[in-house]
Amino acid sequence: MLAFKVAAQYGRGPEKFLEGFKKEEEAKKFIHEKLAGDAALKVNVTYLLYDMGELVGSFDQRHHDGNANESSSQQQSSASTHRISPLATTLRPQGMPLTSSKPAEDEKKK
Repeated sequence: MLAFKVAAQYGRGPEKFLEGFKKEEEAKKFIHEKLAGDAALKVNVTYLLYDMGELVGSFDQRHHDGNANESSSQQQSSASTHRISPLATTLRPQGMPLTSSKPAEDEKKK
């Protein structure tokens, strides 16, 4: 009797049964092999491990290579906070000053 079952879930779609195993170690080895293949193809899949119909755990790329994903998520967060000023990229006719502030009243009188 196969006590441990592995299912795959792509995105938020339905679960798809993949394999059944007698031992939990065999099931986890199968999941890690699948995750390695998915990482090479850059596919996001969540693998669900069931024991006698009860969910024991879920595995995705974050669990497979946690250090690599943490560093890439830190890079993404730092990149998302850096924004270019819209003034630096606007088009201006030649000879127009870079600042759009109006001269003060005192400077106009001189």
